[in-house]
Amino acid sequence: FVMKKHGQPARLRHLVPALFVAAVVVLAVAAAAGAGAWPLVALIAAYAAAVVAMCAAVLREAPQRAAVALRLPAVVAACHVAYGLGSILGAVDVLLGRRGRERFGTLSR
Repeated sequence: FVMKKHGQPARLRHLVPALFVAAVVVLAVAAAAGAGAWPLVALIAAYAAAVVAMCAAVLREAPQRAAVALRLPAVVAACHVAYGLGSILGAVDVLLGRRGRERFGTLSR
């Protein structure tokens, strides 16, 4: 909705999670179809290495936050995947001419 309202994404970094999720899905389908799993494994390994490096930097800055640093990879991955899926679903809604709010418009409580 935000990208539609402004006509374009604010920065390339807003597209990266969607591109990552799309790449994982495409590579997983290709691997299941027999194309080999090494590209998928390489992508996930590179992502994991980047997240671990970021968590190590957090731990270096605040050693007393070890419990946080150990949980951080799962939180970062969840945020990236959720942002990527939301961007992809939003793009599909725009391409199909839907408003998109109906999908997530109801409260869960």
